[in-house]
Amino acid sequence: MLDFIFQKTRNIIENMGLKNSKVLAQNFAALSILQFLSYFFPLITVPYLTRVMTMEHYGFIALANASIIYFAAIIDFGFAFSGTKKIAENREDNLLISKIVSTVVVAKMCLSVISFIGLLVLIYTVDVFAEIKLLMLLFFFLNTARIFSLDWFFQGMENMKYITVLNIFTRTIFLILVFVVIKEDSDYVYYPMVLAMGYYLSEILAWIIAIKKFNIRIIKPKSTDIILSIKNSFDIFITQISHSIYNTLSLSVMGVICGPVANATYDAAYKFVQAVHNMLLCISRAFFPFLARNRDKHHLYAFIVLTVSAIASITLSLLAKPIISIIYPDTFGESIQVLRILAFMPLGLAFVNAYGINFLVIYDKQALMRKIVLSTSILGFIIAIFAVKFFGVIGITCTIVATSFACGILLMFASIYIKKKHQQTEL
Repeated sequence: MLDFIFQKTRNIIENMGLKNSKVLAQNFAALSILQFLSYFFPLITVPYLTRVMTMEHYGFIALANASIIYFAAIIDFGFAFSGTKKIAENREDNLLISKIVSTVVVAKMCLSVISFIGLLVLIYTVDVFAEIKLLMLLFFFLNTARIFSLDWFFQGMENMKYITVLNIFTRTIFLILVFVVIKEDSDYVYYPMVLAMGYYLSEILAWIIAIKKFNIRIIKPKSTDIILSIKNSFDIFITQISHSIYNTLSLSVMGVICGPVANATYDAAYKFVQAVHNMLLCISRAFFPFLARNRDKHHLYAFIVLTVSAIASITLSLLAKPIISIIYPDTFGESIQVLRILAFMPLGLAFVNAYGINFLVIYDKQALMRKIVLSTSILGFIIAIFAVKFFGVIGITCTIVATSFACGILLMFASIYIKKKHQQTEL
């Protein structure tokens, strides 16, 4: 399967006139397999866990896992892009990339302390989280593995096959331990511990590969370098977190005004949109380190990702009725119209990724990207309040799609301006 995806992707990239087609195709194939696995493994574990655990305990796990994501985002802090960019630009300088890796790891350690303090405040001030205090702490321990994660390093070195191989190892360990350790409802508390074991073993292997194959060394970073790395990632972090909070708050407002049925109607359609969007993200991730070294090839990348996204969105919209009708009962009939509209969100987000992360970040214009994404998210949320009040789930669906396009188009115009200004400076 990997070879098939690799060959097809390489042929397309070569026909577009891009060099290094082999590397790009390998990276896209690796990320595509990784994305497939993210859907495949839950098909095995979720049915088992939902039968072993009560709905209440499974709900506790879902709540803790969903809540801890924001604390994990503080640890990651945009290094997946800022760190990747620096590695891609300096990958021939072994001493410098060792300094970059060491600086990012120590910066993540500092951020994890801040994140942990925030978690303690949440646990001891909000009753619902105090009830699942142990789970929250265990899930936080699981996410401290992000401190030592080298996915961004391998992406910058354009060796994403290691990410896929290590991910397969992690998920396989988790799969085995789930059936060995979790045998009855009272074992639900072991779930994050089982996950953590797989992640930490994977990170140990990642570091062995980085040290043996890429000659990475741990170098004590300067405090000024740590502060600068956090500062350089701040705009990316705000961009990512603001968009996530916008979606979460918008859907929460819909739940309050329209009730849980509206959330279920939207979520039924969103699952398919999210799957398509995540697959399209593989293209952006594969091209990001390449574009960091080959800015002049951005127009070809943009053409590829926008064309593929347009085809995917149109296809998903046209197939909305059979998809919803086959997967869900008749009570989800309104989800068909929601999916027809929401199907175009991946195209809007393709503009965001093409001209935001994969252009403005590469040109060190993160602050401009943050301002655009933050302002459109705030405006979108205000509109969403009125849209859901007067038009229900269809209203908020249209608002979310329109906001993604508005953000993407503004980023595109900003990118065109920056590119012209950059060309004039070179002359």
